[in-house]
Parts: sequence; structure tokens; C-alpha cells
Amino acid sequence: MVALMLVGLLSGPDAFSERPASTAFEAAKTLEFADLAGPQFVLGLDPAFDGRWMVLSGYRLRQERRVAVLRLEAVDGHGETEVKWAQSDQCPAVGAFLVDGAQMYAPGIALPFLEGQTPRTPMADGVWTRFHASFVEIDGKSASLEVSGNTDSPAYRWWDRNSAALMSCWTTTEPAAS
Repeated sequence: MVALMLVGLLSGPDAFSERPASTAFEAAKTLEFADLAGPQFVLGLDPAFDGRWMVLSGYRLRQERRVAVLRLEAVDGHGETEVKWAQSDQCPAVGAFLVDGAQMYAPGIALPFLEGQTPRTPMADGVWTRFHASFVEIDGKSASLEVSGNTDSPAYRWWDRNSAALMSCWTTTEPAAS
């Protein structure tokens, strides 16, 4: 019985599932480009109440796998969409961002059904943050991971620590194989 209740809670709709940022986040998980392998990860940030949002995807160049590529799709408060790109071979901040992201820890799971395992109540406003990675390692095992949180989440703090350094990296030119 508890298992059925847990499945219902985990698979039920959330307040953000119909928002444009959520739709863009889901689309980014399967967005492919001829010269890019991935996406390896997707990070979505959706500030509450102001209409802005962004989805950041991480790729690798197919011809030069050592080169990481970031794709940033951002919508401003007026609904205008802009897509920007950054490459690790052209901007060292991209590599630093990825190294920092590799330090994120896997979240502990606190199930509200177990004594002493009541999770904190999530913030109702702030920045809804979602992170998806197709290939991660947890306890030495390969896994796929998707978590959501708010401004206190590891994924949000990762972006917050690095976003200023990435500002000079962005270009509107889509990367292509040399």
C-alpha cells in the first residue's frame, strides 16, 4: 500500500508541469544537432512570477570530443527568446563550470513515510530548478538522474557560482565541426 501511495506521489502532476519553461526543459532533453553529441545534461531555471526562464544544455563536439559546448535558451520577461552558445576551447570558464558541476552531490532521499525522515517544506517561490543528466555515477554505478529544487538546491548554487564567469563566453553562433 505504501509503495502505491509513493508511486502516486512521485508521478503526479506538479504546479510547474504546464509552464513554458517546463516544456522547453523536456524538449531540451532530446534536442539533437548534427555536429554535437548529447545533450549530456540539462539545467532549467524558472524564476517564480516574472515570466523569465532559461534552459542550459551541455553537449560535446562529435569531431572533437574534448570540446564541451553549452547551449543556453533564455526567455526574458517580455517573452523574447534568445539562444546562445559557449565552447570550452574558446572560453576557459566553460571548463571550470563543468568541473564545478562534477562536484555536485547526489541528493539524499528523505521519504515522509519513515520516522525521522520528514523532508523540509520546499519554498513556494524563488527559482524552480531542474537538473537532468543522462549518465551519472552514484556510488560507483552508472545511472540517470533528474532532480528539482529551488534556490537552495545544489544545481541552482552550481549555476549561481558560475554564471558571472560565463557571461563573456556566450555567442549567438552555433558551433560546427571544423
